[in-house]
This record gives sequence, structure tokens and C-alpha cells, in this order.
Amino acid sequence: MPEMNLDTPRQTSYKPFPGRNIEQMPALIGEGRTPMTMFELAKRRIEILEIYNAVQRKPQNFPDEYRQRVEEVYHNLWDNYFDTGDLWLRQSVKQVENGKVVLYNPQVHEFLKTKLNPKVKIEKGALVLGDEYASFTGSDVLEFNKAYMGKHFGKSLSKQEAKESAFWRFVLGDLSGEYMDAVFSQAQQRFKYDKNMGIYVADAGDDPAARLWFVSGYGGGSDAYGNAILDVGGGRLVGVAPEARVAQKASAQTLEQRV
Repeated sequence: MPEMNLDTPRQTSYKPFPGRNIEQMPALIGEGRTPMTMFELAKRRIEILEIYNAVQRKPQNFPDEYRQRVEEVYHNLWDNYFDTGDLWLRQSVKQVENGKVVLYNPQVHEFLKTKLNPKVKIEKGALVLGDEYASFTGSDVLEFNKAYMGKHFGKSLSKQEAKESAFWRFVLGDLSGEYMDAVFSQAQQRFKYDKNMGIYVADAGDDPAARLWFVSGYGGGSDAYGNAILDVGGGRLVGVAPEARVAQKASAQTLEQRV
């Protein structure tokens, strides 16, 4: 059978930028790359799971080296957490403490390019905002009020709760059903988890603030965190090459051509 393209964050199209986000984001953008999004991470996890399951069903059809490579990519994508280019904006305690999920788009790109660097003001791990909160509007933005967050954030979710989550439906789009099925099925098989995909955010601070969302692996419940600390060394950004993003918009491909 044809060799599958197991392009991963370790290879050319998807390059890791580990370390402090305030340092690595400028490096990532400086290379002409864009940060991986929650949607893209979910897509790649679904794709490698499909290939992994195919190999597990009929291992005799694949060379040893290839089986090992599939398993490596599967565990890399599903067992690790990843920072993303999607934003979490939060009003201050002096305001009404609403929050906005902002999907990566050209406005976010310019914001990250100009604002996220080692010279910016960081408070409790977040980028301190001026009046930028109000400037993010449109179809790529979903705002939550404090009451909604208090009810639906800060806890692991059942599969039904995840499927009803406005947050997950928004960030995953048409992948939401397939991705949730994969998360809950695999988490049950591997860890006996019945609840996953919680949404966790930091408390409002003295100033409006911006953070990057990150998503944990299976062992962490595949949760989404809007409390990433931008100025510590544990960041796991992945830079997506322009040609990889173009390829995502191409017509449907065979299993051998995917990932």
C-alpha cells in the first residue's frame, strides 16, 4: 500500500515551539507560520486515531517501522497538551467579568504579532489589555457572562454535557460530534474516564486580560484551559506552515494521503 504521510509537529509542516509563549510566539510568526488552533488539533487527533485503529485491526498489513511510527504519532498527539492560537479575553473585576473566546483569525494574528512578546506587561500569567476587549467582534467570537461560566465551566463534563456545550460546539464546529465520540471512547478504554472535556478559566483580575487556550491530552481529560501562563517555560505551541493550512482546505483525500 502507499506510504501514508505521517506529518507531525516534529516535522516540517507542524513545528514545535516549546517554552515561554511570550518568546516563542514571535519566533513562530517570524518564520511565517501560524499557531495551531483547537479545531486543527482536534482534526489531527481524529485523523491519526483513524490510522492507528486501522493498523491495530490488521497489523500484519503494515511494516514494523510503520506501525511504530503510527503509534508514536498517536501518543504524541493524544497524550500531550498543546497551546493554541485561539484567544481567551477576560474583563476585569471592575467590569462585569465577561469573557470572550476568539478563534484564530487575521485580527488575532495581528494582535499576537504586535502584543505578545517579552516586553509586554504580564500580570498573573496573562497579557494585560487596554481597550482591546471590545474590538473583538464577529462570527469568530463567542462571549460568555460570569453566570454562565459559573454554571458550565470549572468541571468535567459527561458526553451529553460536552455535546450540548456552547463552547465546544463553537471551537470545534463540524468536528464536534466526531471528536467527542473519539475522546469519550478512548478515555473510557484507556483510563476508565466517564467525564472529560471540562473548560477551565482563570478568575478575573484587576485589569482586562488575554491568554491562549491550551488543550490537554487523554490523561488530562482532553480539557480546555483558558488559564495558560504566558511567561513560564511550559508552553507547547505548534507552528503550522502555510502549505499545511492550504492542504487542509483541499478536497477529500484517501486514508493514505491524510495526516
